[in-house]
Order: sequence, then C-alpha cells, then structure tokens
Amino acid sequence: MKKRFCLPGIFILLFALSVQCAFADDTGTLALKLNARPLETKAVIHEGSLYLPLRPVSESLGYEVKWTQGDQTVMISAKDKVILLNFKDGKMAVDDHDSYITEGPLFIKGKTYMRADFFSDHLSLQVQWDQTKGEVALNSIKENAVSIRTVKEYSETEGLKSTVQYPVLDGLENKSVQDEMNAHFKQLADQAYQEGVGNAAELAPYVREYPDMPGQCETYFNYQIKYNRNDVIGLVFQNYQYSGGAHGGTLQTSYTINLKTGIQYALKDLFQENTDYVSLISDQVKKQLEERDLAEALFEPFDKIGENQSYYLSNNGVVVYFQQYEILPYAAGIQEFTVDASSLNSLFQ
Repeated sequence: MKKRFCLPGIFILLFALSVQCAFADDTGTLALKLNARPLETKAVIHEGSLYLPLRPVSESLGYEVKWTQGDQTVMISAKDKVILLNFKDGKMAVDDHDSYITEGPLFIKGKTYMRADFFSDHLSLQVQWDQTKGEVALNSIKENAVSIRTVKEYSETEGLKSTVQYPVLDGLENKSVQDEMNAHFKQLADQAYQEGVGNAAELAPYVREYPDMPGQCETYFNYQIKYNRNDVIGLVFQNYQYSGGAHGGTLQTSYTINLKTGIQYALKDLFQENTDYVSLISDQVKKQLEERDLAEALFEPFDKIGENQSYYLSNNGVVVYFQQYEILPYAAGIQEFTVDASSLNSLFQ
C-alpha cells in the first residue's frame, strides 16, 4: 500500500561577490494591494521579474526604514527583527544571519525596489501576481511559533577559507523532532567543511609543484528559510566549493519537514493521488524557460520534471529547481521555477 502523507496546508550563485544594481525607467507597473488595502505606490516588472517598492511596503507593515546614502545601506527594523542591506558590498544581515543579496535592488526615480522574493522570505508576506488583472496582492501570513538562530563558523588556513552557517531551531513541541532536525543541519554543515578540507588536501601537492597557481580552496555553506507556516518548515541549503581551476560550484539541497512529526515531504507527497502535477509544473517550467530566453541554451529540449523533482515550498507556491549543469551551462546557475499556489490548489492534499 502506498504511504500517504497529509500536509496541514500548504543561485545564480548565492555568494556573488557584488550585488548587481539596476537603474530603469518606471514602466510595466502594476497596481499594488497590501492586506486588501490599495497602496498609492506601484509594483514594477523588470526583465520578467516582479519588484516591489522597499520603503512603502515595509513602512505599511510597521517597520522603520533608514537609508544611509554614504554607506549605501538600508536598515529595516521592528521590535522583533532587524534587516540590514548593504548595497555597496552586496551583503545582507537578518538579525544574526548573514548572507548575500540576490533579490535586487532596482532603482527607479529615487525609489528602491527589491524583487518579490525578498518580501516573502523576510517580511512574512505572500505575493500573488495576477497577470490577467495586472495587479499584485500582498497578504501577511502567520508563521510557526518557532525560534531560529544561526550558528556561524569561520576559519582560514593557507589551504582553505571556510564560512559556514546553519540554523538551530527551538520552541518545538516535539523535542525529539527538534533535536533530530538540529543534529541533521549541523551534520550538513560539518560535511561541507570536511569536503573543503578534502579539496585542500588534494590541491596541496599541485600548489607545491606549481607555486604560482591559486592555492587556497574555499567552502561557503549557508541556508535560507523559505516556508514557515502550518506546522511545516521549508529550508534551502547551498554548498559552494572552490577546489582550484576557473571557478567553483554550488550544490543546492532542500527540505520540507513537518514540525510535529518530523516527516520529510517529497514533491509527490504534496499532491492527491492520480493528479497530473508533473505535467502542470512542467508546462510552467517550459513557459518560464522561454520567458528567460534560455530554451535555446538547453543541453537538450526540456520534456518534463521528475516525479520527485528537487523543490521547496515558498509563501508564494512550489519552486522546482535544477542544479548547475543539470539542464543548462554553468553560467546559467541554479535555475528555479515558481508555480503559484493558486494554480495548484485543486491538486494539493
């Protein structure tokens, strides 16, 4: 008998050395609502992606926004959260968690916009883009009552520079599930570090023989919380390794876990039996490949996703992804494709 699970509701390189800022004309605008209330400002479409105005949306949610022109930094703060964006260095800090900015910014007529992902990931919003009506609805969501802190481990030797961050959960009712999850996240981080140690050991003899070649390997391991609702948490981990040569590589993994039971959900577990979710998601991938002008760069024509394709949940829907070199050349990075929850609602468990 097939085991059924019931859900209680449903980088490009992460560590790019500098954030890519864009300046654009205020075109392709969309009406914007926050919790059903119209905002005077507009959303913007830029190169096929949705961007939202940073200050108006943040302040409407009750955050204080401070812009420091000289440092090119923005601080978004409330009593329970502080977000610091450094556009000059391309870095971001959310409380105790450091990362690189991958969602913008876009500057239009003196206003700063960030890609919609930023708001869903960090400001507890669901972003629904109705392309037919030409409007965007932002809705606040209630997150799980779980505390998440970040463990940071940094080390540097002649052969290896390592930056590792991983989450530690607290406040779960099921302490055995909490301990098991935390142990697994630490294990992932330790494995990434040991991979870097191994790379450095393999490179060392070549460095001794050819002293002019780059001799330091690098490990960068980090995480993102993509979904934290309905007793389910969705996490994404990126493991970057540089072991010599022209460039390093990133492996992305993801987990969708029930916080009460510890059950991990594969993609097929999200959907009712005998529903053709594969075709629906595959059609969206094909459409978005065309919109990104990537269809011609595919190693071979894209047919369909796997039954248990790599994926993660976000506040906005289901995101399937492909590793570097999986369907496209290295320069295309890790490609992600979001399928809005509204188009999948009838198929969910």
